[in-house]
Amino acid sequence: IFPEGTRHKGRELGKFLAGAFLLAKKKQIDILPIAIVDSDKASESFIFKKKTKIKLRVLPSIPHDQYKKTRELSAAVKERIEQAISEM
Repeated sequence: IFPEGTRHKGRELGKFLAGAFLLAKKKQIDILPIAIVDSDKASESFIFKKKTKIKLRVLPSIPHDQYKKTRELSAAVKERIEQAISEM
């Protein structure tokens, strides 16, 4: 699930929506954050037009119960993804 609910150009992350994190807490499923960079260079409107190197980093999982509040969990995931993107 992409927590932003949409795609963005560049390396800036948009606002994370609560749905993915509410679902993880309700179903007791840990979060596996994934940082993806440069996918916006490969496509326009979900149609891939050219060969592009996309960088992807799978980060350590975050237990669904590590944070009591959903917004704390969301903030922690976003922070980890932003850190990974800055290092890519």
